[in-house]
Amino acid sequence: MGLRIFLFAVFCVLLLQPLPTRAQSPELNQAYQHFSEHFAANRIAAAAPFAERALKLAESEFGEDDDNTVNMLFNLSAVYGLLGRLDEGIALGRRALAALEKNHGNGPELAPLLDSLADLQLSAGNVDQAELLLVRLQAIAQAAAKPEIEAAALEKLGQLDLQAGRHEEAATRYHQALTIHERGQVSDGPAGARALAGIATALARQGKRRHAADHFRVALKRAGDDAALRADILGRAAEAEARAGRYVAAARQLRESLVLVEKALGAEHPALIEPLGRLGEVERAAGQYERAEAALRRALALVERAYGSTNGRLASALFQLAEVLRAQERYDEAKPLLVRARAIMAAGGNR
Repeated sequence: MGLRIFLFAVFCVLLLQPLPTRAQSPELNQAYQHFSEHFAANRIAAAAPFAERALKLAESEFGEDDDNTVNMLFNLSAVYGLLGRLDEGIALGRRALAALEKNHGNGPELAPLLDSLADLQLSAGNVDQAELLLVRLQAIAQAAAKPEIEAAALEKLGQLDLQAGRHEEAATRYHQALTIHERGQVSDGPAGARALAGIATALARQGKRRHAADHFRVALKRAGDDAALRADILGRAAEAEARAGRYVAAARQLRESLVLVEKALGAEHPALIEPLGRLGEVERAAGQYERAEAALRRALALVERAYGSTNGRLASALFQLAEVLRAQERYDEAKPLLVRARAIMAAGGNR
């Protein structure tokens, strides 16, 4: 959960930048403005056509390799990723990367795109490709003396290690990131909190519960008033509790995390979808079906608002809610949800 909250917040920062100062047509300005407005309102599906039009206009006005066009490629690539259109998003990201390499070599200008493309590859299950991109990102950041980017790359590499079950390797990556933070090369305050939470997660996966709990506490303390960061850490702690079968504690931490996400990003932000889904799963495991249903119905509404009525994420949310209803023997209520979910998947809905 935490990673996706962080990624969505980063996308908002990176995507909603003004167009470069080079003159562009009123049509391109208008398309970009409409895209920005929809994206800022978390209407991702509605933003996509305007991102597509902005790209076509930029290609026509500036050429395929111009930095203005790269900006549009980057935007549309990330939007496709959020919509689950991963193959298309990766293809556009590769185009943008090739153009940036042509214009800027192997410089730090590549960093945001390498980061975004690694996320897309990971979402598509291409773990090896994601790792290669992150290793390259780390090397570029190190060469350019960009410690905050280097630390972030190490943290993401640690996450890959965790997903692959390489817990000791993950802890090593997170410790490396923490060392960079604690050298003072990165700003004071919450710097290092995410790395500490990563170490805690690695410890929890190795069954070192007490040490993990200590690290989570320190991470939360270091995060201070950073709501999004605290939500990320609480989400990781909740995952550790749920894996250990402590569903009541996990649900409590997820509810606290949700409050923080709302504070940071708003009550209708798509970053709420995954923690709401996880809360529903945890409450169901604890036998709290009414609470599970409430969380999943809210997640369902957010999915449809952000991604539309034909997206695969909606099918997944429908299946999840139907399972909670079936667990209560409410089969008549579950049936139409299952029918709708299967229709979306049959029509080729993307995950």
